[in-house]
Amino acid sequence: MTRKLFSYFSSWRSSATKASSVTEHLPLKKRILRRIGDFFERFAWLSIALTGLAFFAPYSCLADNFGHGRAQYFVLLLIGTGVWLKRRKKILAAVATATCLWNLSFLLPFYLPTPDQKDPSKPVLRILFLNVMIGNRTPDRVVDYLQRHPADLVVLQEVNDAWLEKLRPWSGTMAGKVECPAQDAFGICFYSRFHLIGSKLDPISDDTSPSIAACFDFAGQPFEALATHPLPPGHRETWLIRNRQFAAMAQWCRQGKGNRLIIGDLNVTPYSPFFRGLLDQGKLRDPRRGRGMIPSWPSIMPLLGIPIDTVLTQNKLCVVDIHRGTYLGSDHFPIWVILQQKSYDSERE
Repeated sequence: MTRKLFSYFSSWRSSATKASSVTEHLPLKKRILRRIGDFFERFAWLSIALTGLAFFAPYSCLADNFGHGRAQYFVLLLIGTGVWLKRRKKILAAVATATCLWNLSFLLPFYLPTPDQKDPSKPVLRILFLNVMIGNRTPDRVVDYLQRHPADLVVLQEVNDAWLEKLRPWSGTMAGKVECPAQDAFGICFYSRFHLIGSKLDPISDDTSPSIAACFDFAGQPFEALATHPLPPGHRETWLIRNRQFAAMAQWCRQGKGNRLIIGDLNVTPYSPFFRGLLDQGKLRDPRRGRGMIPSWPSIMPLLGIPIDTVLTQNKLCVVDIHRGTYLGSDHFPIWVILQQKSYDSERE
């Protein structure tokens, strides 16, 4: 057995050396193209492996985290398929194509057009969410942005006492506010141009990261928003806590009458089974459906961007628009979601 393995390794090494030798004698342009092809071939292999690992997302923190790169895997596998077809490796090209299509199945629903639901006769609710990043070195830029881009509801996360002082010239103009600063990354603030009917800290569970529930009146009806920031799933323990928080959030939503929203950096992408479970159990809608993925983090590496910041809505509000704001020195982009109250007929549907 050892001899066979040694023989196989020797033959593989010999063929690799031979291929390298052939490459060295190619013209410079072909050599560069071959190196580029080798680069994408390796990443195509990696994308196939990580796509397979993502099947175990319901059972593993590691698998769930690697499932967040569906868009990147799709692009790399698309290029890898082309490389393998060019090199006449038909079986590998077929495997890459199948894996590419599997990742596309997660992405496609977000790019299929949806009918325009905007009704010019109804008022709109403009919501701005931003994880300011506690170590942001340009807080004045954030304050200036908030002053120049008025919103009806604003949720800011990773806010500490120093941030509160910087925000004071702008926050003092808001009619309603609930501020819960913290010295770690879980300070959270809720601001509204409406007077708040009521608010509550940590309304879902004591075993989760801080949240704020605030009730406000919009277009003659009471609505309630949950501003929340689940733990990042860096290891199994925080992953389990985050998932328990999703279950608590879904339960909180079910207690409403179709008039609740969830706003925040959820530390999860729409590809995760736990995110899909939150939507199903909480009877929530993802505003990105039909409008694109709109990656929001990390802002400094847009090619690796994933959509983890969002506003989820129940059925009494429809989505008019969702878009990303400009870079403000945070590792997150600001996210804008424009909502509108549904008509009676569409609500019945």
